Amino acid sequence: MGRGRLVATGLVAAFLLAAAPFIPAEEGAVTGAVLCGFALGWAMLAVLSVRFTDQPQRWTAAPALSMGLGGLLLVGFGSPVHQVLDWVWPPAMPALAVWMLVRAHRQLPSPSRRWLLYPVIVLLALASLGGGYQTLGAAADAKAYPMPGQLIDVGGHRLHLNCTGSGTPTVVLEPAAGGMSSNLGWIAPAVARATRVCVYDRAGRGWSEPADTPQDGTQIATDLHTLLQRGHLPGPMWWPAIPSAASRCSPSPLATPTRSPAWCWWTPPHRRRRRTRGHHRLATGAPTTT
Repeated sequence: MGRGRLVATGLVAAFLLAAAPFIPAEEGAVTGAVLCGFALGWAMLAVLSVRFTDQPQRWTAAPALSMGLGGLLLVGFGSPVHQVLDWVWPPAMPALAVWMLVRAHRQLPSPSRRWLLYPVIVLLALASLGGGYQTLGAAADAKAYPMPGQLIDVGGHRLHLNCTGSGTPTVVLEPAAGGMSSNLGWIAPAVARATRVCVYDRAGRGWSEPADTPQDGTQIATDLHTLLQRGHLPGPMWWPAIPSAASRCSPSPLATPTRSPAWCWWTPPHRRRRRTRGHHRLATGAPTTT
C-alpha cells in the first residue's frame, strides 16, 4: 500500500469516526474522534513501512502516539480535557509539525512522496494555530466582559444564572433558538423594573459549562429544575416559553412540595403580531395570556 493511500486512510478514518454512532455529539468527543482517525493513519504508515518496505518510517509513530493519546482522552473524559488541550495543543502541534517536516525531508527520498505528506502536516499546524487564536480570543473576551450573575452546579457541570430586580412573580427567561442570555440584554432590564427576572444559559451556551450527557428536552428540563432549586429562587415563577421550549412548558418538572408551580405561556406563530403588545404588558407587570 502506497504512502499516499495510508495518508488518505487516516483522513477517511477521521471522518468516519467523527460520524460514528458511539461517539457523543459533543465538540470534545468529535474532536477526539478526528484525532484518533489521524493517529490511525500515521500508525499504519509506521507499521506497514517497517514490515513491507526497505524505507521504514518509524518517526511517524510520534504523531500517531500524540494524536491518539489526545483523541482518546477527549473521547473518554470530554470537556475537562478539552479545556486543558485548548492551551496545550496550539504550541505543541506546530513544534511537532516542524519536526515531522524535517523527518519527512530526510527519510523520504522521493520528492513526490514528501509532497503527499507536506499538505497534511501543514494543515494540522494551521488548525492548531487557529484553535490557539480562538482560545486567546475567548480568554480576552472573558476578561473584557466579565460574567454577570453566578455559576451553579447542576450535577457534573455548572449553569449560568443571572437575576435582577425584586418582587413577585419571578420571571425566568430563556433565550430563543439556543442563544445566549446576553441576547436578552434589552428585555431583562425592562422586566426587572416591575419584578424579579432571571436569565440563564443552557449547558455549553454562553457562560455555562458544557455537559457530558446528551442535551435532549428531558435533560434540559432536569438541568433547569436543579438550577432553580439550587439558585434558591422564590416562587411563584413565570416562564415565558418560546416554540422550541414548548415541550418544557409543563408545570410539573418545576413544581416541588415547597415551591409554587411555574406558569409558562407560548405565543403561537400565527399570533406573532401580538408579541409587541404582550411584551409591553409583561414589562409593566400585567399578566399576559395568549
